[in-house]
Amino acid sequence: ALPGGAGLRVLRLNRLGLSNVKPLLDVLNMSRNLEEVHLKENNFDSQSLSCVFQVLTFHKELRTLDIAYNPPMTCHAVQCLHRLLCRNTSLDSVRVTNTVPPAYHEALKVRTGINRHAAVLTHGEYTRLKGMFEEINISQTGRLQPEELVRWCAASGIPLKRTAVFAADHAVNLRTSVAGPAQRQDMKEAQKLAAALTHADPHVWDGGMLFSELLKTVYPEIGVNVIATFVQWYNSHDDPLGRFHLTLEQIEGIYAQYDRDGDGLLSAAEIAEGLQSDGLSAMWDRFRTDVPRYAVDGAGRLSLEAFA
Repeated sequence: ALPGGAGLRVLRLNRLGLSNVKPLLDVLNMSRNLEEVHLKENNFDSQSLSCVFQVLTFHKELRTLDIAYNPPMTCHAVQCLHRLLCRNTSLDSVRVTNTVPPAYHEALKVRTGINRHAAVLTHGEYTRLKGMFEEINISQTGRLQPEELVRWCAASGIPLKRTAVFAADHAVNLRTSVAGPAQRQDMKEAQKLAAALTHADPHVWDGGMLFSELLKTVYPEIGVNVIATFVQWYNSHDDPLGRFHLTLEQIEGIYAQYDRDGDGLLSAAEIAEGLQSDGLSAMWDRFRTDVPRYAVDGAGRLSLEAFA
């Protein structure tokens, strides 16, 4: 018998040669408070793992998933795993050695990086830094010049921990200064900050510093591809339905908005009305025939799980 229950936090089923997914799905459905799921070195095929990913979408405390050394996954199963990472943003550690083909590793790495750093580089922080960038960039070219940064630092004042020029220290101070009180700072200290940022990446100032490059300087622990995804993500923040991947929280919000009668289920009419009101009539035309496949009752209504 497999372990299970509401109090289960860590599920370890490594090296057991498991292949029948149904008992595992029952355990996962009973254990919504799981933080770690370890399925290393079993014999779960792609279809079985896809089912696991679907169930884990609603485990909001899940942090770690280990599926390494299972049979190689198909492209469709990898897409299901990527969708899980997009939906369940608490999941920030996934081990996939020998199970996911190497060609897909970078995409999964970027998505786990997004989940790991989303609590640090929040939309609010992104907006503040974007506003600061635009304030510094007097020329409005979209590229900061060294003299613009020096001038802004001297005028705004960024409290420095010490006078030694260390890029990491200055990056932290630049990050915290956005929300902190402005204090006067002399030109010499401002030049030190600009020099530190330049030293962090000698190629940044070749033609000026882009906003994404400023983000990388302020958040050196976040990878370049993850930064690029954050920029794309937050630039479309006001139009979540226009994004390819939605988080579970966003889906829940859309589901509640579309559920006009508040019965906890979505009818085909409610989905059609909601999509049309969001300017997505083409999406409804494309997927309307799929709704009956996911219906949870004879009236053709969808649950949140089916809608996701």
